[in-house]
Amino acid sequence: MYDRLGYSIRDSSSLFFCFTRTDILYSCDTKVQIDYGTIPLLLNIPVGRKELVFINTGPWFGFRLNARNLGVAYDVKRANISTTLTKYGVYSDMEKIIKDYDYGLIAGCGVSLPVRNSKVELALQYRLGFRDVFNRPEVNTLINSSDRGAIVHNRALTFLIGIKIPSSEN
Repeated sequence: MYDRLGYSIRDSSSLFFCFTRTDILYSCDTKVQIDYGTIPLLLNIPVGRKELVFINTGPWFGFRLNARNLGVAYDVKRANISTTLTKYGVYSDMEKIIKDYDYGLIAGCGVSLPVRNSKVELALQYRLGFRDVFNRPEVNTLINSSDRGAIVHNRALTFLIGIKIPSSEN
């Protein structure tokens, strides 16, 4: 699976990708995008005799493909009778400060509807990552030592649609 996860910051920050409490310099509207290749290992458990409803659960492992920060930062300078607004485009490579991999647990449920010789599956899954996505030694060199930022875990709620085609006729 391919996943794009991340978070948005719409506040004032002296760094464009994490929270700080010192010297507010910029107003920013940025989004951190982290792309993962994800490998789930799910156990699918049918519920009932007709096996129309199922639940699934299991672990997942994700490896980071890339990490970047996109958005806009604004610098406002005020003088006696004038104000200058400077708009900066933000595009930052964040691969050093985002960990290379993550893992966690998936839990979900769905229905499997028969359509001719195949089945259409509709499912809802919740995925939770167990690790903080930040590479803390790298982040801590960039921000004030009194503010370590928020702990960020990968989480996702996914709606899936799939077609199950039988491999042979019974």
